[in-house]
Amino acid sequence: MVRTAQRLFGHDVEWSVLAAGRHQMPMCTHNALMGGNVRVGLEDSLNLGRGELAKSNAEQIARSAASSRSWASTSRHPTKPGRGSR
Repeated sequence: MVRTAQRLFGHDVEWSVLAAGRHQMPMCTHNALMGGNVRVGLEDSLNLGRGELAKSNAEQIARSAASSRSWASTSRHPTKPGRGSR
């Protein structure tokens, strides 16, 4: 779908993924690797990892950001607090 959107709208198209349930963190990491934006939160999943419940949205955001930093290229960085979707 990303390639279709890029073909139709150009390579500057912004896109994101939202995953609910226990696959939220792996899906968001994969999306970040593909160049998309990510959204995580307790309203979509209570999990932080395999068998591990998140204590807060902040904990999920921190885990997602750390995962993205460790896998993504140096040209993409997680946004700073307060700079996300409005």
